[in-house]
Amino acid sequence: MFDVNSGQQLYQLSGHDTVLGDEYGVSVDISGTRAIVGALSTNTGKAYVYDLTNGTQITSLISDDASPNDLFGVAVAIDGTTALVGARYDDDFDTASGSAYCLMLSRASNCTKLNAHDAAWGDRFGMYLDLDGNTALVASRYDDDERKSSGSAYLFDVDTGLERYKLVADDMNANDHFGSSISLSGNFALIGAANDYDFVPFGGSAYIFDVHSGQQVLKLFPQDPGVLDQFGTAVSLDGNRALVGAMQSAFDGSVNATGKAYVYDLNLVPEPSAAFPMLLGLTFLAWIGRRK
Repeated sequence: MFDVNSGQQLYQLSGHDTVLGDEYGVSVDISGTRAIVGALSTNTGKAYVYDLTNGTQITSLISDDASPNDLFGVAVAIDGTTALVGARYDDDFDTASGSAYCLMLSRASNCTKLNAHDAAWGDRFGMYLDLDGNTALVASRYDDDERKSSGSAYLFDVDTGLERYKLVADDMNANDHFGSSISLSGNFALIGAANDYDFVPFGGSAYIFDVHSGQQVLKLFPQDPGVLDQFGTAVSLDGNRALVGAMQSAFDGSVNATGKAYVYDLNLVPEPSAAFPMLLGLTFLAWIGRRK
């Protein structure tokens, strides 16, 4: 843990029972004075929650129906007193169909197990996820519903565990891996498709969705797309700012894949409504596609 104002390290966090090979730190998230850290190789997997006022461990989380190699903890998110933990190799519906667990930190027990209504073999639902208030967003980048590994994401009501919407891009193709990364903030969800092929092979893209309607609002591209850039490998959304990573992008024309990150101002995105069809968002790219 670091103080972002001073850059000073505050605490080094570790699980009280971690052992060699646990991969503690494979996933992390923070909310207020609490942090959650995943350790996917602890047999069935585990997540640890910390009090950031003193750096002490509050509790550790496991699934009620854990099985070896579920990889519970591969993805974690926290908001207030609610935690969300992914288990991408859970086999409830078929091999590696995946699942996610919503846990209340006040009692360190499962409150809801989330599964896609159309879970299938190899979807790896729960590989990426995010949590904001009573809304959970869970990705399934290997979902084949549109085409092989085209990918999808699902919005859930945390209070009821009910699926609200299944999100898919309106121009999805095979192996786009929509759901390569996700982020949730307020009214919008940001979803990366690192292998999208629109301009150049595996250049990548990212999509903005309205969480209340499940409607696609906008598709984001870099100004300088390159082959194998994988724009959308990582995304983060906070208020009106979107951050999109392109891990294979070369800097200033270099042949070396140093990577880049792009910042977008979403102030110019229209509020989704009947007056703004889904594709209208594409006309705003010239304005919001500015790198900062």
